[in-house]
Amino acid sequence: AEFEVALKSVLLNAPLDRSLNVHIMADKLAYDALENIFNRTELRTWTTRNPINLYTYDVSSYIPEWKQQIATTINWTSPSDSYSTHTIGCFFRLFAHHVLPSDVEHILYMDTDVVILTNLDGLWQLIDDTVAFQWGKMMCSGFVLLNVPRINEIWTMARRAPLQEISNRTHHLGDQTIFVAVNETFPDAVGILPEGWDLTISEHWRPHHSPYDEKFPNAGMLHLNGQRSRKESYFDFNGIKREHFMTVFPNTWGMAGYYVHYPWTWARYKANTTIRANHIGNPLNISHNGY
Repeated sequence: AEFEVALKSVLLNAPLDRSLNVHIMADKLAYDALENIFNRTELRTWTTRNPINLYTYDVSSYIPEWKQQIATTINWTSPSDSYSTHTIGCFFRLFAHHVLPSDVEHILYMDTDVVILTNLDGLWQLIDDTVAFQWGKMMCSGFVLLNVPRINEIWTMARRAPLQEISNRTHHLGDQTIFVAVNETFPDAVGILPEGWDLTISEHWRPHHSPYDEKFPNAGMLHLNGQRSRKESYFDFNGIKREHFMTVFPNTWGMAGYYVHYPWTWARYKANTTIRANHIGNPLNISHNGY
């Protein structure tokens, strides 16, 4: 599953010099499936160099309130149209401040079809406290650094932006519209990440950019985005997109396959080998709804 591949890539690229906290927001259906995933992958048997904490949240009770806020902001159409090509879950990133602990200042939001290729310390060093969020110049909301205390400002700025005009022009409606609107209307509130943290299926990957590894020598992540209403995983061996990108471009997009194939038991061992000499390491911790 995409979620497992993405999570594996995050854990294997955990920062070497700081703790890693992973926050997973889910509706009841997805939330109830998490424990089975954690058991099957034996995550509770992991011991790591620095503390790693997985926090899971069933946000089902928040969803009616969130739908109302979406409807108030995107008020020229049916609220359900705002997430018709995805799910209400595409907006969860914009409500993280309602759920996460109050001391969380910055988070990396990533879609489940993203894999991390290099240590996350490099990304964390790019945090800019002066902006509300940071993303790539391709403006894809599937990989965004969010300044959590300023998420409310994103909603405020979005309501002051020409959302309908932007939606009509860009042919999308949803959380992406809100981020694009803020970027275009209030550019000083947005930071742009280096190209290595903006590798998405987009104009970057047209033939005239080949060979890709020479055109884009710095790669921190890969985002196999653009699925829209289709439900197949990009990491599914039978998926059309996977065949086109991960197979046709084995030396670049094919690198995502490393995390598809790498066994969870080997991943656990690899994490264990990074523990400092003469240190017992830290057991990976999983908490549900704050407990």
